[in-house]
Amino acid sequence: MNVKDLLSHHLDNRRESYTDRNGVQRYDGPMVGIVGGVMDINHEGRESQWDPTGRDYWLSISTQVLRRENPNARIGIGVSGTVKENHNALSVLKAGEWLPFAKGSRVWVVGRTESYTNQDGDEVVKVQAHGIYAVPHKSIPAKKPSASSNDLGNLDGFSAGGDY
Repeated sequence: MNVKDLLSHHLDNRRESYTDRNGVQRYDGPMVGIVGGVMDINHEGRESQWDPTGRDYWLSISTQVLRRENPNARIGIGVSGTVKENHNALSVLKAGEWLPFAKGSRVWVVGRTESYTNQDGDEVVKVQAHGIYAVPHKSIPAKKPSASSNDLGNLDGFSAGGDY
């Protein structure tokens, strides 16, 4: 589907899902398939009491069509820990090895749209991924930080001040 039409397609086909603990109505929408470039990605995830793995993840994608209208336009993608762990959802297969992909990679996402209205009255739509495919020749493997990247030994006693 053309990502530019995602919001209208969702609004035309959504159904009430549940009311969250803050009293906000949540909606489920149709299954969609979209293609885009990764703008942000979180490989570490966050704790989730609802996911069997105990973690869930996210990324955002965009396209040139979306960025023509708004340079900051992106689509949020939720990824369950199960989809990440069992289906390599945040990885790309390069030279026979599954590697985490980075910002700038091209991905295909199949998932169900979800929405709610935020406190400003804006409709917020995201896609809950059921599967993600990173196109190998258009994906960038994420670089692992070096062991010394968090070494503060080169600060030579520098501090923000005060007695420690």
